[in-house]
Amino acid sequence: MKKILLVLVGFVLLLPTVLIAAMGARAGSDGAPIAFGLWMFFGLPTMVGAIFAFIKADKLYQDRLR
Repeated sequence: MKKILLVLVGFVLLLPTVLIAAMGARAGSDGAPIAFGLWMFFGLPTMVGAIFAFIKADKLYQDRLR
């Protein structure tokens, strides 16, 4: 149960990165600096959190296999 919850949290934390990338693509070259700034402020920290959630879920899964 805990592993599934961590994976779900990881995917939810990746949503800001996907949304900001879509906004930047839609804005074209004029909006790229703004989208990159938004990603650095919102997307990067949540992406790091998602990576840690996936790593923790993998450790729980590996411990369960032993």
